[in-house]
Amino acid sequence: MVSILGTYEVKIDAKGRFMFPSVYKNQMGDDAKMGFVIKRSIFKKCLELFPKDHWQEETGMVSKLNMFKKKNAEFVTKFMAGVKPVELDSTGRILIPKDLLKYGGIIKEMV
Repeated sequence: MVSILGTYEVKIDAKGRFMFPSVYKNQMGDDAKMGFVIKRSIFKKCLELFPKDHWQEETGMVSKLNMFKKKNAEFVTKFMAGVKPVELDSTGRILIPKDLLKYGGIIKEMV
């Protein structure tokens, strides 16, 4: 699993795309080509981006929860809300789906 280190501000274009920072691409190597999962955060009104291999580990842990317990079922519902697969395009941009842009209140910039 790749750990992404650092915080960067990026601009969002009119179509809802942002340039994935080259520092992150370098940290990830070929894993960046595997794609990502973008989703709503459970605890804050923001978005979270996971490399696909990391997402598979996250969902593996979540799948072990007892879904017959109400609190677990509610958590999984929130955890999976708004999950969308995304990929780098040929120029290194990621398109954020419109519903997630709206949810995160993202207009021109994000961190």
